[in-house]
Amino acid sequence: MEYDSDTISNFSIPLGEPISRQNKCLVIASVMIAIVIITAIVVPTTIILTKMKNNTTTTTNITTREIPVNKIETTFQTLLTTEEIITTPTEEFDCHQYIFPLNNSNEVSLYSVFIYDFDQNNRPDIININYFSRTIDIFFSFETFFRLQQISISHIKSPVSISMSDINKDSTNDIIILDARNKITVFSHDKNNTLSKLTDFIIDDSQLVFIKTADMNHDQYDDIIVGYTHDLKLTIYFNDQNGNFLNSTTVDSITSIVKLIEIADINGDEYVDIIVLYQDVKEIDILLNDGTGQVTHDQTISSAGTPESLAINDMDMDQNLDLIVAYSNPNEVIIYFNRNNRFIENSILLIDQKPDSLAVGDITGDQKPDISILCFDSQNIKTFFHASNWNATRHMTFPFGYQINFIGLVNVRSMNFFDIFVTDYTDLNFNILSTECT
Repeated sequence: MEYDSDTISNFSIPLGEPISRQNKCLVIASVMIAIVIITAIVVPTTIILTKMKNNTTTTTNITTREIPVNKIETTFQTLLTTEEIITTPTEEFDCHQYIFPLNNSNEVSLYSVFIYDFDQNNRPDIININYFSRTIDIFFSFETFFRLQQISISHIKSPVSISMSDINKDSTNDIIILDARNKITVFSHDKNNTLSKLTDFIIDDSQLVFIKTADMNHDQYDDIIVGYTHDLKLTIYFNDQNGNFLNSTTVDSITSIVKLIEIADINGDEYVDIIVLYQDVKEIDILLNDGTGQVTHDQTISSAGTPESLAINDMDMDQNLDLIVAYSNPNEVIIYFNRNNRFIENSILLIDQKPDSLAVGDITGDQKPDISILCFDSQNIKTFFHASNWNATRHMTFPFGYQINFIGLVNVRSMNFFDIFVTDYTDLNFNILSTECT
């Protein structure tokens, strides 16, 4: 069934921060302003940031830049609040952690969370498929506050996976959604924050489980890579440079059902490659791209444990991308260093629970990547801090007091380091952990 782009509502909510744990937050956000407007307007907004530390309170008035808004239906304004939650001395350094609760004024329901710099301001934004309200919730990150924009996807049945990319090369990121009917819908997003359907197509194949976007054939246009729940393959759908995906190729060098993939230029030839984790196989495959979208097997990494999560970063600061893999049975994180495009196991970090996912980035401000780990059914985040010898690295456990089901990295207090973003499995709220270590 076809849908006219006018049926897609698009409204913007300037937001700073939520009221997720009412009995625990030191400062409660206010919610106000409901305006129904048909034409585009400019909305100046002011928020207040309050920070409490060492029994003193400082208040700063922050005026956001004027926000052009199209088709506003309702706007809300809240405060971004911070609360010191723990001070942890160790033998080598002290850490202060601050919690930033973040949700909208309505009930939040989590379905699929994605971290991506959607508005290209060099700050990762938070994108969530809100299954019950049938919206895409985009929390745009600005200096010391977030602004929420909700986009209706009420005509999409059971969204499964989401990706972001500038599909039509208009210098704005677009949204690609996979639903349970194997339908992929591409929404074009313009500089006026309006959204319209660019194209959609149904893949007549076994059930899809995820989508990724990347320029696989090096033509400067991003293509769509899909994975399956039961088939031993990946398929690349090529962008014809008009936003259509008519031609495809199958990746044949897949040996089992794919759990997840990451895409990066591993060997430095300017063509993005594919790193594959499997569902039930204790192996990781490195597939190299020849620049035309044809990928071939290059290396298999075998292990004693089952791979659960994968991250890619330059862990030893040698300008080559390394692999960070979290395993279960045994529970550990292994860093594979890139040595002349071959991955060599070098460091093993032991953890006491089955890992769920990884977030790798600088959270201390020393310009070196740290490793934060979320474990299954855990209320804690464990962070290993960067060290020249990773086998002797410092580490800390950050307690949250509730079960966490997602971890990512965003910027709240500074552009010079990341903060840890988590989702609360119990209350379906978002929280951000910011850390100061000395």
